[in-house]
Amino acid sequence: MNLVTKMGSVALICVVALLLGYDGAEAQGERVRHISVEGVAEIRLEPDLVVITLGVETFDMDLEVAKRDNDTRVTRLIHVADSLGVAREDVRTEYLNIQPQYKNRQDRGNFLRYLVRKMVIVRLRDVSKFETLLSSLLNAGANYVHGIEFRTTKLDQYRNEARALAIKAAQAKAEDMVSQLDLKLGAPQSISERRSEWRSSYGNWGRSRDRRLTPNVVQSEDSNGGPLNGPTQPGQISVTVSVGVSFLLLD
Repeated sequence: MNLVTKMGSVALICVVALLLGYDGAEAQGERVRHISVEGVAEIRLEPDLVVITLGVETFDMDLEVAKRDNDTRVTRLIHVADSLGVAREDVRTEYLNIQPQYKNRQDRGNFLRYLVRKMVIVRLRDVSKFETLLSSLLNAGANYVHGIEFRTTKLDQYRNEARALAIKAAQAKAEDMVSQLDLKLGAPQSISERRSEWRSSYGNWGRSRDRRLTPNVVQSEDSNGGPLNGPTQPGQISVTVSVGVSFLLLD
């Protein structure tokens, strides 16, 4: 029998074994039993960064007047941010739109005015100044608040901590379940991260795709690592991780 024929025979044996559902333990008459559980952990923390997205709109029949008014307002916003200690690189404009407006959209000859729009984004690293900064920016000429995001610059650290807590929660859940059946928990066979998310509780803004998760562990801490009491406070960040773990079952 040549090498090609031998390889074909080995491949055929492997396929038959897979179809029959054999593995090493089952081939010896043993049945592999396991339990799969999900562990969910949530860490609540105080943000150390706020991103404020503002809109400035001006209009006039004279385009130069509308644009000049917009530039003046944006300059005032930059000065306000500077006066409250915001670094110049943390203030930027990202959008400019100029368009004519008409009294009747079907009648382009019936001109009304020019509209000038700009978007200003401010990154505030001293969260204690948030309310003062927001009020000052609105008084300085911002027309719209397009978004407010409370963030943490240590997201990876807290996500890792939440993942570790979720794994411990999964093991504790599995141990409790098997103890009710007079069984013992064996070694873990597989582990996977099912979901990882963060969200801010300020108003309706956030970064959560699924809020149906019920955490097994909730840990709260402030920016100095101390505990936070009570429910989630406005501006507080929630980092949630869900993991799935499969364990062997032993008699």
